[in-house]
Amino acid sequence: MNMLSNLRGRLGSIGCALAAAPLLFLCGLFIIFILVPQQKVEALRIERIPLMDADQVAAAEAGDDLLITGRLENNAVLDTGEFVAYQLDIWDVRMPSSDDSDSKPTGSWSTEMQVFPDLNLDVGGQVVLILGKERVKHGGALHEMIVEGTGASKARYDGNWLREGSQRYQGFYNGDLVTVLGVKAASSGLIPDQFFAGDRVAFEQDQHDQAKNLLYAGIAMLVFGPVVLVGGVLSAIFGKRQR
Repeated sequence: MNMLSNLRGRLGSIGCALAAAPLLFLCGLFIIFILVPQQKVEALRIERIPLMDADQVAAAEAGDDLLITGRLENNAVLDTGEFVAYQLDIWDVRMPSSDDSDSKPTGSWSTEMQVFPDLNLDVGGQVVLILGKERVKHGGALHEMIVEGTGASKARYDGNWLREGSQRYQGFYNGDLVTVLGVKAASSGLIPDQFFAGDRVAFEQDQHDQAKNLLYAGIAMLVFGPVVLVGGVLSAIFGKRQR
């Protein structure tokens, strides 16, 4: 009975390796040949958009691409901290399987909601209205606030053990220098696609860095696929038998 169970376990491990390796390889190809070129095109598109002042934004036609940099001023502070716009994430903890005693709990953030209301952006002494939107891409040097949860499970985040259910707020304060990419609204103001905490130079560099990071991730998957295949098969064949 033990021999049959052991054989099934080994065959199962080989099957997992055979399934995982091609999947990793295909994901790597998808990232390198689809996502990386898309991100490079987006970075080049952003570079070609002229940086506008408030008068140019007001004169733009509805649907025109806009890229402006200014400071968030005189915006209502929301219900948490000093944020005028934020994303709320919840900390999820995954415990290791019972047969993998060497592994440690792992955690990941899942997005609970975004709060990006209408915002006033001071551009050269004039106010440009950034219209509220339910979902907005955002990045750069964001403010962060952690509210500790009460869950029993913990996993490490940023060097500390964090309880399951902890909340992370990331976003913007009044006074922050912000670059906003979006389109001119039909009435007035700007409909945002991306907020970036920083100036235009940093925003453009961030776009190119994203393309590089995607490329590195794709290459890693191409390399890791054969490693998983060979390692999984060898481990199944020569691994220690269960008693």
